[in-house]
Amino acid sequence: MADYYKFTGNPDLSISYAYGEHWKNDQGYSAVLRKGSYHHFFGGKTWRLPICSNCKVSYHQIINLDINDPKISFLSKKIKCLPLIACLNCSESWNRFYYRIDNKLIISELTVNDTQHWIQEDDLKITVSLPKIDLTLEEIPLSDNPITKEKYDSAIDTAGTKSICYVSGAPIYLQNPINYECPVCKRRMNYVATVFSDVSGNLKDYDIDFDLGEMFLYYCFCDNCDLVVCETQGF
Repeated sequence: MADYYKFTGNPDLSISYAYGEHWKNDQGYSAVLRKGSYHHFFGGKTWRLPICSNCKVSYHQIINLDINDPKISFLSKKIKCLPLIACLNCSESWNRFYYRIDNKLIISELTVNDTQHWIQEDDLKITVSLPKIDLTLEEIPLSDNPITKEKYDSAIDTAGTKSICYVSGAPIYLQNPINYECPVCKRRMNYVATVFSDVSGNLKDYDIDFDLGEMFLYYCFCDNCDLVVCETQGF
């Protein structure tokens, strides 16, 4: 597993590392299934979602984040809420993809690079749409940040056992750190969240089988372009 990543685009953008002292003060949050003071939630279909060009059904709305929450208000000065979406039943989400959002809850200009054109078997597909369940963001202790190889391994081992995703803070890379360069304006984007591969244990009371296989979904946001970018990594 590589511990470093160099940008293939703008050389002025910083180099990120999978673990180390540079993460020690990065405050992250765990998205847990409980109603809080802000309108974060799992699932639902509050956005106008694109249709997958491969399996011909709607994308999944996985997470909706309320940008009014001071914990993540730095992400945007224009957008009120930020959706994390993907098609979870085919290969269209296996490569980097991106989409534009607005305050009318419309997702547009979806750009994908599906080279596999694989579709999940019907009896193993994840339901579209996912039921809407309230979330709240709880602070992750800074002592849990991946500042050593041991803490990094522990973060991967426990990912998804107590939360749906991690928001902000230190991304837990499975392979190389993600590319933070916006595909449109080439500026550095803000890291938003990591959605874990199997959180079914958290959702057992809701009778939802949410298993992405052996992959994590990483989301970034460019406030300049109102663009959400998703990158996938596997174990």
